[in-house]
Amino acid sequence: MPTKRPIDLFRESGGSFKIESETDNTPIKMMCNVGDNLLVVTSNAIYEIQLADQIDPGRENPRLPHNIQRCVLNIGADSAIVGCTLLTANVLFNNTMLADSIDTEKAKALTFEALKELAAMKSMAEEFTAEEENKTSAFLKHEQKNRSLALPSIIDLESRAKSFFQKADHVQQALFELISLFYSSILTKGHFETLVTKISLQYSNDDNFIKFLNTIAPHMKILRNLRDCLDHRLYQQVKVNNFNITKKGDMAPPSIKMDRPKRNVFLEETWLSDFMSTTVENLANITEMIIAFLCAKNTKCFIGAEIAVGVTHEGKRIHPNIKFGYFTNRLGSWMPIG
Repeated sequence: MPTKRPIDLFRESGGSFKIESETDNTPIKMMCNVGDNLLVVTSNAIYEIQLADQIDPGRENPRLPHNIQRCVLNIGADSAIVGCTLLTANVLFNNTMLADSIDTEKAKALTFEALKELAAMKSMAEEFTAEEENKTSAFLKHEQKNRSLALPSIIDLESRAKSFFQKADHVQQALFELISLFYSSILTKGHFETLVTKISLQYSNDDNFIKFLNTIAPHMKILRNLRDCLDHRLYQQVKVNNFNITKKGDMAPPSIKMDRPKRNVFLEETWLSDFMSTTVENLANITEMIIAFLCAKNTKCFIGAEIAVGVTHEGKRIHPNIKFGYFTNRLGSWMPIG
């Protein structure tokens, strides 16, 4: 048996590690593999970890550290959107519980892609709201002079709205691909409208998954059409209004409105900051529910054991932001697994 070199002993040594960050000293809450990399989730951030062997598989450089860390998101396990997406995916996309045909690693990767877009949207919504509030406050404190009134303005309003709804559409695309992993025989391409139509053929109209898809389809259609209008500068169909003065003399914050009668898609005028914030929350919740439904519909058949996906009691959750888990029916009572 060949003698191991010092670099082999170092690379193969065990032990623990901690996140080396000057700004994040919160504990590690979860670790999960996404693609070829390990993700480490602390309370406040998510880090991508690469081992030395991934960078130097031939083990030629003994100076490489055991692991290399990089912060990929500045939100972690304490964030509701991380709980709804990555943390829930890590628990439910379990190849022990799901049908062998399901690529659980791809499912986790798609969920992480959706999370990255949601995190960017959350940051954009918070920055937009803060700027709107600051400019509104400054305007209200400003004393009107003579007969002129200087309204505040967000100079790059249309561009920011366009970027936000592009990311919302990216989340939709990731979710469509995720659902396609579980229904590859009937789904190849399309939008949520076609998705609902095709999956509805697999179940009855009373099925809760179908009811859920029918509920979210109009919202998804609005987001897709907003992206379409802003991408193609269809400003006759979508109106992004800056700060304005109403007939009553009140100042109105930036708003958005869409009117596409040929496609039967409408969005009544709504404050843009509110709509951005609720869109992030809605898409995170939609992602969580889609993950739960997909896994509930595709559990393995175990002889003598009935497996289901359910909501874990708050006091028994492995983390407060992970609502769903696997359960087994024992003597007529559903018990959590793990």
